[in-house]
Amino acid sequence: MNNIPKHVGIIMDGNGRWSTKNCVNLENSYSRGAKVAIDIIEECSRIGIKYVTLFAFSINNWKRSKSIVDLIMSIGEQFVDELVDICSKLKIKTTFIGEISDLSDSIKKKITLAENAETVGNMQLYIALNYDGKHEIYSGVKRLLAEHRNNDNFLMEDLSRYINPHNIPEMDLMIRTGGDKRLSGFMTWLSTFSELYFTDTLWPDFDSKELENAILYYGTRKRNFGNSRI
Repeated sequence: MNNIPKHVGIIMDGNGRWSTKNCVNLENSYSRGAKVAIDIIEECSRIGIKYVTLFAFSINNWKRSKSIVDLIMSIGEQFVDELVDICSKLKIKTTFIGEISDLSDSIKKKITLAENAETVGNMQLYIALNYDGKHEIYSGVKRLLAEHRNNDNFLMEDLSRYINPHNIPEMDLMIRTGGDKRLSGFMTWLSTFSELYFTDTLWPDFDSKELENAILYYGTRKRNFGNSRI
């Protein structure tokens, strides 16, 4: 494929609806969704995407029932275990973003293992876990003000370093599965000029062909970044 985006973000939506549609329990649905995530990570690496961000769990998802949250976290731990193996094999560097400190000790230990896996960084993978874009900006501003308490002479670049401490590049293509056409707080600071691709396909049915369609769509877009089209 030509015109491969440098940074692709994916909102992995539709696991619950897939469960209902296919008359299977939520555990099977989320397990299938986790497998799809691994498959898509592999495919992104294969075609040469340099940065991938997956929206795995929103801060707002804590509003769901405890049983559903516990299920998601349990499958999430299994996903991180598999992630360590696949990223080591494919030389993918993994970083988790979000309020990781609020998660259980068991998943934090697995996250540490995933982030510390030795790789050469053929691709950088970000997993947004317990994440919200507005909260990310709020937390960054708080940190900046705490360190510039007596000095308001700071630049936009200074603010960006606090909001985006991992120096994640601007997102080129944002994909949302499941049919909803909203961003739901995903990468608010870095999605200003993202091309948006929405598909009705539920996440457990997303595959390499769907990814290809999204990238082909991206290739049709003329990105002006605020400049005139003339």
